[in-house]
Amino acid sequence: MMNRLFATTPDIENCIILLIIGVLFILGLKKKARSRIGGKFLCIDLNMSKAMKGIACIFILLGHYGQRKSSLIPEAGLISKAVWQTTANIGLLWFMFFSGYGLSLKNMATSEIFGKWWNRIKKVYLPLLFTSIITTVIYALLPIKFNATTAKTLWISDAIVAIHNGDIRGWLPGMFGWLDWYVFCIMIFYTLFYLSYYIMKKMHWNQTLVLSVMMVGYFVWAYSFFGPSSAHWYRFIWVFLLGHIIARQQSEDKSFMILMLLPFIGLILLESKEMIADYWLGLYGLLIIAILNRYYQVKKGSVILFLGNISYFYYLCHVRIGYQLMTYMGINDLIFWTAFTVGIAWILKSTYNILPGIKNM
Repeated sequence: MMNRLFATTPDIENCIILLIIGVLFILGLKKKARSRIGGKFLCIDLNMSKAMKGIACIFILLGHYGQRKSSLIPEAGLISKAVWQTTANIGLLWFMFFSGYGLSLKNMATSEIFGKWWNRIKKVYLPLLFTSIITTVIYALLPIKFNATTAKTLWISDAIVAIHNGDIRGWLPGMFGWLDWYVFCIMIFYTLFYLSYYIMKKMHWNQTLVLSVMMVGYFVWAYSFFGPSSAHWYRFIWVFLLGHIIARQQSEDKSFMILMLLPFIGLILLESKEMIADYWLGLYGLLIIAILNRYYQVKKGSVILFLGNISYFYYLCHVRIGYQLMTYMGINDLIFWTAFTVGIAWILKSTYNILPGIKNM
């Protein structure tokens, strides 16, 4: 059994990383004062959500390591297989849930809606643009080190060869973050949210109903346009909507709001059994955290909160920069990739924050 559990080095590395994350999370907690214990059911505060995003970005990296390295590892153990199968999907689910959850906790006047939407889009897209430009510069400095077959096996970016060959169509879209499906999905869902909020204010219609109808429309279009092979473009619609519903649980009729999720049950059933299992694991994780958050909060200045603060840049650079540089250096180590990306994400976020005009956004 031990050989099956720990067949390769990545099995041990996955355990070490998960253990470190678990310890950091526990060390980052402190018990709430008795007067603050409790609160709304399924309520997750800002610092706890940031901590969860920090864990989510690590989860995504672990899953992507399995995607890129599984063909090079003859026989992975049960732990690696479980981590590679579940963590990326759970991390993406958590990120999308908190996108819908955090946005739906806010109230705004009709006159503020466009400005709020524009600021939100900038906060999502400009870090992507910044990271993509830095990535393009780095790729231009990297030599062509691998032949086409090896580069494909190692998941080396095609943009590196395109830059050196002067193929502008091969690298220019990437410099603008083009087809980063997850970021673009978030921007699309944000847009639908603000549009539904505007309609709610103007027409006095129920926002959850309007948002649900809009997302059904988006799903129909995306499914017909992208097809089943590109399900990631519409996979997490229901997660964003669920975040919205949980945030509005106190102000809406619960049976009505659950009804708004029903059109997306079919979307969930389109997934494989493994993906559905990942969804349940992610939702159970959120439930456990919500219950824990009734009694505990995340301490300011904790390491897990630091990781949460850089989580978006961590997501943006872990493959674009971290993985590419690690592979160019001839390093095939999961712990190194995890820690290396922390440093890169911190540098990117720190540099981005000192750019003129960023603080006033």
